[in-house]
Amino acid sequence: MTVRETVDARKEPIARARALAVARAARRLVVSKGKRSVAVDLAREKLSDDALAALVIGPTGSLRAPAIRVGDVLLVGFHDEAYADVFAR
Repeated sequence: MTVRETVDARKEPIARARALAVARAARRLVVSKGKRSVAVDLAREKLSDDALAALVIGPTGSLRAPAIRVGDVLLVGFHDEAYADVFAR
């Protein structure tokens, strides 16, 4: 796997508009908060900006970290099983 781009969110926060664009560029979204993980097929489910923002935007108003794009999947937050599932493909 090759890393194409790395952004340090502490130095360059990704604001709502850009975070939504990053999320919409993915086909599948996997969001993890605590011990729970939610997967959304963005190709099938058309989420409103507010619904999508509720998933990917943190309390600071920017993209939650960590956020990793792997192919057409965007992982937001950390969850062992979700990472294992995506990286096992």
